[in-house]
Amino acid sequence: MHIHLKRSASMAIASLSLLIVSGNTLAAPNGNPTLPGGTTQFFIAEFPPVTGNYLQIISSYSTADQFNDQSGNKKYDQDLKVAAQTLRLTTTWDKKILGSDITISEIIGTYVDLKNQIDTPYGDVKLNDDGLSDVLFEPLILQWNRGQQKQWQMVAGLGFVLPIGTYSKSHDVNVSGHYFSIAPRLALKYKFDNGIEAAISPMFNFNWKNSDSHYKTGNELTVDYLLVYHSNNWRFGATGYYYTQFENDELDGQEIKDSKTQSFSIGPAIQYQFMNGKGPLVSASWIKDVEAKNKSEGQTFWLSAAIKF
Repeated sequence: MHIHLKRSASMAIASLSLLIVSGNTLAAPNGNPTLPGGTTQFFIAEFPPVTGNYLQIISSYSTADQFNDQSGNKKYDQDLKVAAQTLRLTTTWDKKILGSDITISEIIGTYVDLKNQIDTPYGDVKLNDDGLSDVLFEPLILQWNRGQQKQWQMVAGLGFVLPIGTYSKSHDVNVSGHYFSIAPRLALKYKFDNGIEAAISPMFNFNWKNSDSHYKTGNELTVDYLLVYHSNNWRFGATGYYYTQFENDELDGQEIKDSKTQSFSIGPAIQYQFMNGKGPLVSASWIKDVEAKNKSEGQTFWLSAAIKF
């Protein structure tokens, strides 16, 4: 899964000179929800139907050489590198709720190693941190398969972001947002007779305030999407995400003007399933930001393996 990056300073270094003078920044995870855009990919509305426990291991590496302002123009140069390792534990239960075909619970945790160097007129500013990001727990996810050939797959779930990650108020940057969030999600997939699959998954984040920094990230919407061709054990095509905030961020109860984040990303993706469609799933993708407002503009490479255990 994608990393949980932090936007530093009072609105991503509201002024570079202020950053140099103060040396202290707020850990505002603006534009980077706990389950970042582009994470679900091939697993949009696609949960395992057989009762049991499943593990998905996801490695990702992100880079960005610029941070953009609210208009999408470059605000400053940077050298951001983020490596992340994610574990996604999923349980398919033998119970059917509300007429669903599949009932699931899952928990997602990510370890992040973040390194950033920001170019300023006063010299370079280095921001580094590593540790556990906040954890996403989804106690109930339901999937319905409909149609004569079960070509429609629909998902509804409710999740909670638990602020138990690595966090310190004294750090200039944090890999954990350190605030509670309610995260409902929906998903829809359609499988055409010719092998094409189209899927979309909106996920909302209704955020609480960080009680240490008194910073509140505006409520968020992340929409993952997938368009692929399925042939035998292979699937390949395009994936990405759209992200936006419904409201500005707040600091000490005061709204921060022009702090909404928005981005759109797209890239190629490929997946292979072993044992004639009954074994482990291995996938890889590369997605690039084509729009980024109030956030870093970069790219991410993903490598994933999913198994039943």
